[in-house]
Amino acid sequence: MPVTLSGLASGIDTQSIVTQLISADSGQLNQLQKKSSQTADANTTVSAVGTSLAALATAAQALDDATANGTFTATSSSTGIGVTAGATAQPGTYSVKVNAIAAAQRTYSASFASDTTALGQTGSFTIAVGTGTAKSINVLATDSLQTLVSKINDAGLQVAASVFNDGTTSRLQIRGLSTGVSNALRFTESGTALDLNGTGATPTSGTTVQAATDASLTVDGFTVTRPTNQITGAVNGLSLTVTDITASPVSISVASDAGGLTTKLNAVVTAYNDVVGKIHKATGYGDQKATNPILSGDSTLRTIASKIASAMQATSAQSGSLTSLADIGLTLQRDGTLALDSSKLTSKFSTDPLSVQKLLGRMHSRTTGGLLADLNDTVTTITGSGGLLTNKTTSYTAQKKLTDEAATREQDRLDKYRTQLRAQFSAMETTYAQNQNLLAQVSKL
Repeated sequence: MPVTLSGLASGIDTQSIVTQLISADSGQLNQLQKKSSQTADANTTVSAVGTSLAALATAAQALDDATANGTFTATSSSTGIGVTAGATAQPGTYSVKVNAIAAAQRTYSASFASDTTALGQTGSFTIAVGTGTAKSINVLATDSLQTLVSKINDAGLQVAASVFNDGTTSRLQIRGLSTGVSNALRFTESGTALDLNGTGATPTSGTTVQAATDASLTVDGFTVTRPTNQITGAVNGLSLTVTDITASPVSISVASDAGGLTTKLNAVVTAYNDVVGKIHKATGYGDQKATNPILSGDSTLRTIASKIASAMQATSAQSGSLTSLADIGLTLQRDGTLALDSSKLTSKFSTDPLSVQKLLGRMHSRTTGGLLADLNDTVTTITGSGGLLTNKTTSYTAQKKLTDEAATREQDRLDKYRTQLRAQFSAMETTYAQNQNLLAQVSKL
């Protein structure tokens, strides 16, 4: 009887055998691929910590200037003076009287019967704003008040022209666009009879109905003048807006605004706790296991947590009666997170705002001091070139590259091994087929 075997030749599932042999020999490749993935994930986690640290730095920067980190509110006893308080203000009360309002000049020409009829005047006139260069407006016999309006408005000066009509006659109106004596308008006429320098001597004469004037105030007995009705720089940190002359002094009061400062400090708390939370989750904390074995107990991340914690627990000798952040209610909790006692902050900021500002921020020209300024410096060092975080991400990038290169080499080895196995099994199948044919021939004998 003939000898027969199932399958194409030998009946053995050689492809399955090759697959199983390769799988059995892929342990090293699997480990390398797993390590590469974990390293990439670890680098992503470290980068996320870096993003959170950047947010912490931003929150700290909002408070790192002792002359501008406070928040204050200001009130006025009169609607004639509006007031806002900036970060550099300090609590106090001021007596302010408005003597004059800043105004822009408004000048009218002589009157004419029509604003569209040709004036029949030939010549020119110049307009200058303050000490600026005068610009000449050419006048043709065919020009009307309306065409002169267009010529003036196209001249590029800080003025605006229009036509005024009283119901019977029309006048050219030219008004300055900026208030203040320094922005007064100057006119010269040559060959024209617009009477732009008129004094209103007759009902048809030209006249300036509003001269350019400065705002004038008396603040605590001292005279203050400004070219606009927005008064800044008179009282440090205050911006006054005058709208009416006041018959008697107005009381301007400035008080500390603990609510605004609380908002800023809560931003620091949120950003700080985000950093700590990411580090604890990554490295493991208490009963919480690390999300990535590569980061379990990672010394770099724990050092970062330790450094920012130390910055928050530091002391200052430059802020009067306050020496630590705990003095204003900002304290570290047992789990490493930060918490703010807003009532304690309110109490301290209400009674001694300047000391609170100096505790948090750095005075100008100083390179040290201000605990949140120091925190910002600490974070900048950690995240900057050559810092802990940068070095860590650089290290992980290099590790992943080496691991990927090793994985590529291992994959090449397995590919060659697969090719070798397939060749060997192919040769076996060929030999088997030949032997099968030989047996068939023998069986016929």
